[in-house]
Parts: sequence; structure tokens; C-alpha cells
Amino acid sequence: MSVRLIDFRKFSWSAVIVVVLGFMLVAAGIMAEPFGIAVHIPDDSRLDLAVDLGVDWIRIDFIWALAEPEQDVFDWARYDLLIAEAQERDLRIFATIAGTPAWATSGVEGPGVPDSPADWSDICYRAAARYRGRVEAWGMWNEPNLDRFWEGTRRDYLDQILRRGADAVHAADAQALVAGPELAHLSSADWDGWMQVCVGGASEELDVVTHHVYPSGVTAADVTKKLEDGGPYPWDPPSVREVLRDAGWFGRPFWLTESGVESDKGGEYAQAVFYENLISEWFPVDDAAKWIDSLFFYQLVDNPAIPDITFGIVGPAPNRVPKLAFEYYQDLIRETPVEDARVLSWTSDPVLTPGQWNQIVIRVVNEGSTTWRQDDGLSVSVVGFSADWEIEGGLAAQDTDVAPGRAEDILLDLRPPPANWDYKNGRHNITVRMARGDGRGLGSPLRAGVISGWRSLPEIVRQPLTEVVDLGRDAVFRVVADGAGDLEYAWFRNGMEIRDISRFSGVETSVLTVHESDAADTGEYRCRVTSMAGWVLSRNAELLLTGGDRGGPREGGGRTPDRWGPTPSFESFFPKPGRTRRQLNRQDAKNAKVTPRKY
Repeated sequence: MSVRLIDFRKFSWSAVIVVVLGFMLVAAGIMAEPFGIAVHIPDDSRLDLAVDLGVDWIRIDFIWALAEPEQDVFDWARYDLLIAEAQERDLRIFATIAGTPAWATSGVEGPGVPDSPADWSDICYRAAARYRGRVEAWGMWNEPNLDRFWEGTRRDYLDQILRRGADAVHAADAQALVAGPELAHLSSADWDGWMQVCVGGASEELDVVTHHVYPSGVTAADVTKKLEDGGPYPWDPPSVREVLRDAGWFGRPFWLTESGVESDKGGEYAQAVFYENLISEWFPVDDAAKWIDSLFFYQLVDNPAIPDITFGIVGPAPNRVPKLAFEYYQDLIRETPVEDARVLSWTSDPVLTPGQWNQIVIRVVNEGSTTWRQDDGLSVSVVGFSADWEIEGGLAAQDTDVAPGRAEDILLDLRPPPANWDYKNGRHNITVRMARGDGRGLGSPLRAGVISGWRSLPEIVRQPLTEVVDLGRDAVFRVVADGAGDLEYAWFRNGMEIRDISRFSGVETSVLTVHESDAADTGEYRCRVTSMAGWVLSRNAELLLTGGDRGGPREGGGRTPDRWGPTPSFESFFPKPGRTRRQLNRQDAKNAKVTPRKY
């Protein structure tokens, strides 16, 4: 491997700014684990199987109807236990949330469109807040382009589920990743049209694009073809790469969150070879990873209640005998070298001065097993600045190697453009992650906010406090803030601005009163204080109820079961389709020969 020194220069790019920092990966790649498996809602024995397999990530089914069986009545028991058990085993959690309760829709329970989008925002906020710092990524629904999982249009999904859910999760847990649209790669389900509209329409809210691709047969090459090769003819369906480019996403985080082969389709050996070949094609030893950042196979264990689905790499209960693919995947995880890194934090002054250099500290961690050294390769990719920003930077400790598991500070200097004539502060949402020497993004991203301007933001000198009141009594939240000029106030409950003045008063003042509190009012409250310089948010304060018959556990409550019991998964909760995934894939393969390309 050639080694060269990097001169640090200023960069000014229109959409993506990549700063070369001057340290490298000295081996073919870093041993890390961007590999995962779908486990649905596992018991402790299935979590132990995941640990034995060696995956870093598990994808779980987070069913809204289980967590909120009645409106404003929450039972977190199953997920409290599951997430605690997964944490004990050092498993990272990607939770896909879906499944409308019967009370929340005029349609069919499960795929029905929520009658009130606020109900969906509320469950997304509550779940992300409850598991803040423990669930790292939240998926927005499962395969909404299939009628089985979603009764609405793609516009319904984009506006009511994807964007609103993402906003709620980010409001509840600023560090959590929001992933979507989790589409089934079927031309008969217009996957490319859905992806173009959803990714393009939610590019500001999404952190990761997720997709499900299965082979029409049993070969990994067919999955790669769907991802990479749109075919030579105008009527061929496009590749995922093409659609991502058209949507302006390619090069940003992409996870393949479902793929697999059934063991009864080609035998256990064909299933195992599929695992081996897909990983070899996308995480080759001699070229590090390609543009799939994380790969989740479907699924860990077969469900005895659905014997015609055999995607599992472990047989059904009660014996749960590992198949050959389990052993193959286990060995591949141990032996496959891949690059990985994570951005932990972004630290800067509250307001960056226009036309001047401002120092930023980005903290990253080496999540692999090989030491990072100087002289070439790794960079920081910053997405979101316009062309008139300038940036330069380097590694904080340029003479220090970064060992596995060690965090390191990277110093950047940003120069915003000179302020406009009105001297108003400007707010910019950006995404930061590491990148290879060739510029390809690497590892988990971090969402951050940047403000540039001359005026100081208002300061909250007294934060709102948690209120514990009896059912039916008033609750009062207050803030005290200081800042130049007139201050404006807006109160939020569970990430949504409060506009109901019949049950609340003072929604535009520093004191909010919740009248005759009931279960529907529980949750987290915070205040946004705005001045001419911009706005700041207070800390969260919780409303808790005591006494009376509240019809169920308050937010933050819920029973904890003594033992695991049967729980539905997406595949058993949602209505069964008229055709199996195998039949859909076969029909799609036939349609691909005659279906005109959509664009």
C-alpha cells in the first residue's frame, strides 16, 4: 500500500464538504461489524443465538398496537424487557415501528392509515424518548409499498408516517438515527417510484435510507444486479444505485435491511452460499466495503406458526437447530475485514461568526480492531453546507495513533459567508460522518445544527421541572429566559407544538398550564424561546399522574413480566397476503422482461 502525506487545504463544495484529515487504515480494512439479523420480538434464548452468531446489530419489530393497545394506555413491558436484555448482551438495536392499533384507524388494524397523524407522532416520540440512548436507529414502517403493510398512498406515507415520525424521533432523541422507507424491491409494487418520491421528499429528515432486496432465485448475484445494474434496455427496471442518484442520496448512508434465501427453496447449502457470496461481493477483503453501510439478513429463527416461511438460519422451536447458513454467517462475521467508524459528537460555539473562522470539535471513535495511523485515507464528510461556506481542518493529535475502541477529537475550522444586510442569524442542519480516502461515506452519521450570525441566542436561566399531580388537577410548567429584545415562547408536548387552547393555557407565554390533567396529557414538555437571534429549546420536563383510575399505566410505567411469553411479529400481526414473497419474486422476474421502465 502506498503512503502519501496530505496537505490540508480549504474546501468549498456546493452540497458535500469532505475534509481530509491525514490518518489512514493500515490494513486491508478494519474488523468491525456492520452486520445484523432480523429477530422480530425475540425471547432471551433467541438473543443468545444472536450473540453466538456474532452480529453487532439486531432488527426488531416494534408494533405500535402492542405498546399502545388503547389510546393513551401504554404497556411497555415486552419492549422494556427486550431492550434491557439486548443491552446486557451488547447488541445494537434497530427498531422498525409499524402496525396501527384498531382504535387509531378507520381501516384495518395493522396496515390502516392513522385517523390522526398526531397519534403516530405521539407513539414515535414516546418510544424514542423511553429508549433514548438505547435504541440507536428507528425505522419508519415496514414495506409500505405493499398493500399487506400499508393501505394508504405513498403521499400518505411520506407526509403522515415518514416525515412526521422522523421529526418526533429527532425531537425525543437527538442522537437516534431515523431510517426508511424500508421498501420491498418489487416492480409490481412500484418500488422505484416510491423510493424516488420518499427519499427525495424526506432527505432532510432521514439519516439512513433502508431497502429490502431478495433474489428472484437463490443467488447473491441477482441481489447485486438489482442494486447495481439497471440493465441495457429502456424497459429494464432501474437499479437502486440509479434511483438513489436521481433522488440526490447516493453516497449518503444506505442499509440493506432485508435479504435472504429460504432453506427449503434450494437447500441449506444454497442458503449458506448465498450468505457467503453476498458478503464477499459487498465487503470484499481486497477493496473494503462498497456503498452498503450495513447488511441485515432475514431472519434468525423460523416461526413454527408459519411453517411455509423458511428464511431462518435456525430451525423453529422447540429444538431451534442451527442450519448451515448460521455457521457460514458466523465465520464470515469473524473473518471479513471491513471499515467502520462512528462520529460521537459535534461541539462548537452556540453562534458562529460570519466571515470569520470558527473552531469545531468533532469526536470520533475507532470501532474496528486495527489501529488508525497517519498519512492517508480517512476523512470527515459534512453534508448540508452551501457553496459559500469554507472549511479546513486536521486531526487534533496528528502524531498519535488511534487504537481500536479509542475516541479522538478532530478539529475543523468553519467560515460562514458574510452576513446579509439584515444581520439575521441563520440555522443550518447538517450530517457528519467519516469517509474513506476515496470519499465514500463510512460508519454511523451524526445529525447536528449550526447557527451563524452576530446576535447571541436567548438563554434559559430556569428550566421547566417535572410535574407530578393527581388525576384531574392542573399542572404548571414555567421557564425563565433572558435575551435581547422581545422574547417569544412556544410549548411542545412529545415533540409537537401545543395549539389546543381549550385544555392548555399560556401556550405562547413562559408559563404553561395543563387543565384537569388526564392520561392523554402525560409525556414530555419543553419550551422554545425565540429572539431576533434565533431560538433555543428548554430541557424536557415530564408530566406524571397519581391517584384515580387512569385506565392503564402512566407514561413511564408498565408491568414487567416474570417470563417471556408469545408475542406477534410483523409477519403474524399483519394480514396474510394472497401470495407469498416467493411467488411475488417469481412474478416480478417475469414482469421485468416486459414491464416498461418508469423513467
